[in-house]
Amino acid sequence: MCRGVQHPLRGLFLRHYLLQCSKNVLPDIPDNEETEHPEGTVRDSIDFILMNFAEMNKLWVRMQHQGHSREKERREKEREELKILVGTNLVRLSHLDSITLDKYRKVVLPGILEQIVSCRDAIAQEYLMECIIQVFPDEFHLYTLNVFLKSCCELQPSVNVKTIVILMINRLTIFTFHNSNASEVKLFEVLTEQIANIIQSRDLPLEDTVSLQAAMVGLALKCYPENLDYVDKSLQTISDTFAKRKIEKISHKNPVSRELMALMKLPIDNYNDLLLVMKLKHFPEIIEYFDYT
Repeated sequence: MCRGVQHPLRGLFLRHYLLQCSKNVLPDIPDNEETEHPEGTVRDSIDFILMNFAEMNKLWVRMQHQGHSREKERREKEREELKILVGTNLVRLSHLDSITLDKYRKVVLPGILEQIVSCRDAIAQEYLMECIIQVFPDEFHLYTLNVFLKSCCELQPSVNVKTIVILMINRLTIFTFHNSNASEVKLFEVLTEQIANIIQSRDLPLEDTVSLQAAMVGLALKCYPENLDYVDKSLQTISDTFAKRKIEKISHKNPVSRELMALMKLPIDNYNDLLLVMKLKHFPEIIEYFDYT
């Protein structure tokens, strides 16, 4: 019946109803090759929800192309109001207790990201990437960070990737701060490499680049307070970016100036020691870019 309904709005609500009706009967039993489970395993639930998610997302995206072009704003508003229906699939996946890190890394995340990237719709991509960050455990994000951030390079140009990446950085900053086991993952190095790839592939506005590095400085100060090199690495990235773009001075009215000022205050407020701040080799370089006239 669900396959037969092709009207986007009706199909969306019908598949959401199907998901709601099935939530108490979806098997949540770990896979075990040595034992048969006639009632199914968590893999069956994953396959069902991923299929339903893909179909609902297609219907949701199709709504954008219904009607006259003059009604584009109205359709976008309708889609914003209905996005939670599609996101419920990801919430349902996150509630399956038998999904292990390995299962998430090999099956769940690739299935979700494939659908997000292939739909080529900015509204869907931005919402669903943020939804992944919000609903799945931080531990899963930590060990699949490379895959997630690489997919950010493939999103539509109009997607606000900065917001997505900063949301992920902030989540992992809190998680790493409270979990000593997280130190086995070289979080700062992974983020530095992948953010550099994102900046290069998407040609981000200068203020977005500064915002991303501000989030990295926040991560370094909170999780690696003894490592001045991490803070200096982010400052160097900004300095190199300014030099590459032949920036000489930044007006105080410029959005870049506001973001840069917020970044520069982070080590000052955190260390509360000017001598320690001045040990950051690239700190004076960036100060020189401010135009005080």
